[in-house]
Amino acid sequence: MEVNFTDKCLEKIKRHSMRGYPSEVCGFLVGEKEGWRVEEVIDSKNVANSKMLFEIGSKKILEVLEKVEESGFKLLGFYHSHPTGSANISERDLKFMKLWPEKLWVILGVNQSGVKEISTYIDEEEVEEVGIEKNSTF
Repeated sequence: MEVNFTDKCLEKIKRHSMRGYPSEVCGFLVGEKEGWRVEEVIDSKNVANSKMLFEIGSKKILEVLEKVEESGFKLLGFYHSHPTGSANISERDLKFMKLWPEKLWVILGVNQSGVKEISTYIDEEEVEEVGIEKNSTF
């Protein structure tokens, strides 16, 4: 399985990760579940304002779910950064994945010089890492 990103969407989450550094940043991945095509990225404020964790406010989640429903797309998942430079999944990430099964979790390993790595995970029956395919357009 691979997740398909437009250049624009992938660059947007990279820029957001660098703007928020050294805190974690977070946001939503929206698009077509068939083919796992990310059509839109929606930034969110990290209400935890932390270097070690992220939290999206419930009001923002409801706002995005309503927007997604109106658009005809699906909420595919979430992204967040790890300002440690590692895109490895943490124990806390695993707990959140259980709350949102079958959603993508994109983690960007960031440090002061930029995005070092990007990993994508999904928890269908078990947590697995999936590939990223970058497309200029769909």
